[in-house]
Amino acid sequence: MTDQNQVLNPNEANMPQQNLGVNPNFVINQNVVVGGGTERKKSIGAGVSWMIGLLMFLFWLPLVGAFIAGFVGGRKAGSVGSALISVAFIAVAMPIILIVMGASLASIPILGAIIGASGFLFFFAEITPLLIGALVGGATAD
Repeated sequence: MTDQNQVLNPNEANMPQQNLGVNPNFVINQNVVVGGGTERKKSIGAGVSWMIGLLMFLFWLPLVGAFIAGFVGGRKAGSVGSALISVAFIAVAMPIILIVMGASLASIPILGAIIGASGFLFFFAEITPLLIGALVGGATAD
């Protein structure tokens, strides 16, 4: 009977404790075994953050950049389902952000909204490789 966040200490026997500067406890948390006191969480938010960040930095690689962003984001999401939710969130949020930013930054708001909507067309071309990369990354996640 183990709890999802149970702390397992392999040094619970009658052995002298040594202070090595790291936490000897191992935490089991949502299919991720973590040791040494550092905890790496797999979540939808991490997948979305990595995908958006890498999309911004790899925009100059038309299809490969989106695939890489999807792959890394899918691995950070932790599963295929979480990766799909991350891509869906980006696919819904980015057009809204582009339209609002275009409308707020242009001197004529309706013209800025049209420019932002046309920017969505460029983003729409990146959704397919992002989705394929997220599926592959989510399937190969630890």
